[in-house]
Amino acid sequence: MLTIQHDPFPGGIRMFRKIVALILVLALLVPVGSAMAVKYYRVNTTWLKAHEKPQFDAKVVDSYRRDFAVTIEKTGKDGWARVRFRPGGKQVYVQTKYLAACSSYTAYVSKNDTVVYTGPATSFKSKGKLKTGAKVTVLTHGTAFDYVSSSRGNGYIRNTHLTSDKPAASKSSGKTAYIKNSSGKNVVMRKGPGSKYRVIGSYRVGTKVTVLGSTGRWYKVSYRGKIGYIMKQYVGSK
Repeated sequence: MLTIQHDPFPGGIRMFRKIVALILVLALLVPVGSAMAVKYYRVNTTWLKAHEKPQFDAKVVDSYRRDFAVTIEKTGKDGWARVRFRPGGKQVYVQTKYLAACSSYTAYVSKNDTVVYTGPATSFKSKGKLKTGAKVTVLTHGTAFDYVSSSRGNGYIRNTHLTSDKPAASKSSGKTAYIKNSSGKNVVMRKGPGSKYRVIGSYRVGTKVTVLGSTGRWYKVSYRGKIGYIMKQYVGSK
């Protein structure tokens, strides 16, 4: 006699496949950035000793000054953590009480030829320079140096050379303008957008220049191949 067995879970296999497919779709909807986000910390003490093992009597392999950026790879007991100093540091152990958590944000370079260093001091090697208005992502904000992501790679910048204010878009880029001064005296052109930059030219009233852009109270101008900055109050139409 032929016995027909009925599936106690009608459509069970098809339903299982649908559930698996739904899970995969939901997984794809999770933002990659959130899964890949890296939490940065900075050294908040003058010098932080890094040990070979998570114990005070372990060999000290190096020491790191204030403002060094670090990522925690694993936390342990008694306040120890396995960390990696940035950029490109080796794996070491430190006490977490000497680390301060940081949040990232967007900033802009406020001084021309700002150097990106490999460490939080001017004694470290340069990775290159950034121009005024360059956009960076501040990963750690320190007492003197910020660890940033920039077009020159990750490195350290003096935080006095950064601003959260987005540079104003130039409305007169490439336009002809003229030097003006109610006193009739010559007007100076400087290397950067600020009175602390060195003077690279001095021009009479009525001199024709080309306005290339603007930063705050300064115009970026060109005159006979020379590019510099002049205060907006001294540039206008004839």
